[in-house]
Amino acid sequence: MSAATRSRHSWLLLGVGVAAAAGALLLGVDLVHALVIGIGIAVVIVVAWTVDMSPDPGWTRAPVPGRDGARGELSTLSWTMVGRDGRVGERALRRVRAVGASRLARLGLDVADPADADAIHALVGARAWKVLTITGGRNPSIADVEHAVARLERLDPARPAPETAAHRLPRRTT
Repeated sequence: MSAATRSRHSWLLLGVGVAAAAGALLLGVDLVHALVIGIGIAVVIVVAWTVDMSPDPGWTRAPVPGRDGARGELSTLSWTMVGRDGRVGERALRRVRAVGASRLARLGLDVADPADADAIHALVGARAWKVLTITGGRNPSIADVEHAVARLERLDPARPAPETAAHRLPRRTT
């Protein structure tokens, strides 16, 4: 607020206070009480000018960042990994299939497209192909899913797929 505006407000406040006191005197109030009424009205005006009457917006919550792979997600995934019959649970199987479809899509292959079926089967093998495509019946075993994940991890979109079993990574024996 500028000095000129502040000066105008001071004069206006003084004028309202004097007018209130004069009005009280005209109504028959004694001088002391008329001055108290004038000062009281001036105080109410000052408070009204200085108090912000808009509602408080409250605290805004900070957005929660995505925490993929957080402890809770891993715990949930591990509980859903094994079903009641000792096989992979449906939720974990859906996740593995989604990741597998995404990984194969990087190579330009679509699991849902019958035209790509032979290429995917040759790329990941029969055991992993079953995990990625077979629906209905019993879910695959944990070992089958581990095998499929290992085969999907070996896929590299930067280099051509291995043609024969001789190109497989050797297993560790220790």
